[in-house]
Amino acid sequence: MRVLLAGWFSFENMGTTAGDVLACNIVSNWLTELKIPFHIASNQDELPGLEWQKVSENNYTHLIFICGPFGNGWPVNTMLEKFKNAHLLGINLSLLQSLKDWNPFDFLLERDSDRRNLPDITFGSESISAPLVGLIKAHKQKEYGAKAMHELVHEQIDLFISREKLAVVNIDTSLENNAFGLNSSLAVESLISKMDIIITTRLHGMVLGLKNEVPVIAIDPIDGGAKISSQAKAIGWPYILSVTDTNQKSLSLAFDNCTQQSIRSTIKRSKEMAKKGVNEMKDELEKYFLNSKNNG
Repeated sequence: MRVLLAGWFSFENMGTTAGDVLACNIVSNWLTELKIPFHIASNQDELPGLEWQKVSENNYTHLIFICGPFGNGWPVNTMLEKFKNAHLLGINLSLLQSLKDWNPFDFLLERDSDRRNLPDITFGSESISAPLVGLIKAHKQKEYGAKAMHELVHEQIDLFISREKLAVVNIDTSLENNAFGLNSSLAVESLISKMDIIITTRLHGMVLGLKNEVPVIAIDPIDGGAKISSQAKAIGWPYILSVTDTNQKSLSLAFDNCTQQSIRSTIKRSKEMAKKGVNEMKDELEKYFLNSKNNG
């Protein structure tokens, strides 16, 4: 018995979904438990497999098509024709034709058909989550002239993110023409507060993250340092990178440090330092107006 697992992840540019991948992993686990050998026909990086077009049609005794809509048409019929001598199984499929009109299956656990409805098998997958990362990029700030290195540091950030398994949420702190439809400071801060970690080249990305006790990797995109570096110094925040420091190694180290439990005490110290400074500024303003009043 030799099984080939297939699905929409087996074809190029056919809209593979996260559900397709999770469903394939579940069926893979089932076959592993049953000690049935199998290969996966896939062109997705997250689901390593082989190119089914290049294997011999005689290599497999069973073909299992997993997840998604399934009907009698291209490109499904191309695969079915190639493996016509294999037993066809369908799992977690939404059938587009009546089973009375077209039923090529030797065994079928459909998700829905004109015969029955069954639970989607991804309910059986383990619930895991990637770190939720808020990415807050500053636009290039022309006021810094040639010292503005936004493109350089953003390229390093994007490369780092592409190599990690992260759930990235792009956040724009600008209220005028907000890139992601956030129309108030409340909306911006509420979204930031839900993140597990913030990576930012914006000053208020750092401030609002730490205010809401979200660890922040702050990158100052100005060569030689500017307001972000100054703010980090003012509040004692250690995870600040300069233009020359921003690389894959430094980002990885900062990310690891910001995901440790000990980061909570570091955030607390910076928040206390910041609040103390804000209260001192309030007192200075109060003294100014008192003196102005007394001096007429």
